[in-house]
Amino acid sequence: RRWKEAVTSGLRLTMDESQTPGWYHGPITQGPEPKPVRTGATMHTVCVTDGPLAMYKLHSQTFGGTTDEDLQSRHVNTVTMQKWVNLMSVLLDDYKGHGHYVTMDSAYMGDIMAQIGRDEWKINMVGTAQSNRTGANVKDFIDKLKAGTYESHFWQHESLNLVFAAWSDNAIVKTLSNHHSPEVLQAASGLMRRGKDDSGSREMNQKEVPCPAQIKEYCETFHLIDKGNGKEAKYDMAGASRSHNWAPKLVFRMFNMAMNNAYVVYKELVTR
Repeated sequence: RRWKEAVTSGLRLTMDESQTPGWYHGPITQGPEPKPVRTGATMHTVCVTDGPLAMYKLHSQTFGGTTDEDLQSRHVNTVTMQKWVNLMSVLLDDYKGHGHYVTMDSAYMGDIMAQIGRDEWKINMVGTAQSNRTGANVKDFIDKLKAGTYESHFWQHESLNLVFAAWSDNAIVKTLSNHHSPEVLQAASGLMRRGKDDSGSREMNQKEVPCPAQIKEYCETFHLIDKGNGKEAKYDMAGASRSHNWAPKLVFRMFNMAMNNAYVVYKELVTR
């Protein structure tokens, strides 16, 4: 709460998740038995996307396992229990109804999330998405696309504000948006990429390539939260714990976030 109150975040936010290792018998083990994923705790963070406070963490919360009572019920806007909708409802509660733009990856994004985000929470969302979470029968078509051609393909819902885009970068990039139109930006307004020559080797120089507008927005924003995580890892408190529990490791992560937030604010104040 204090992280949010200390700054004016602006309208653009980014979300990401990360793992905090721990002993698999801990209370936040990712099931199911008999082969649980022994990752300990899963931390979800909300970060400022652009402006002088870019990479400032606004919210961080840990979830996972069967003990998460906050996520184990049916959301008011869903027919069945959608755990990720419950999670996003908690993380983005302070930003509902204000027209924010949120960038996320495929761990969160899907057609249900995009619809609720736009219609109920008044939040504009864009993010990578798996083909089977779009509501469109597109998997067979996408599997046949050739990487490296920079071709764009769109699927637009006939009545909802949902656009799914597939772009042939060096790999097939798939994004879902609830506020973009099926628009292709020409090379002069697109992204910079290093293509491949006739032998299949990567070219030395970048060139301008066309791409969907929603993929450009994703590429220009999502990397900032990863950059912030890298800074926290580089300038950390060097905390170490021999405990198999996830809790000490989680505490060190929170200290690192707080220290990085303080540095971002300090740098902006000194610049002014």
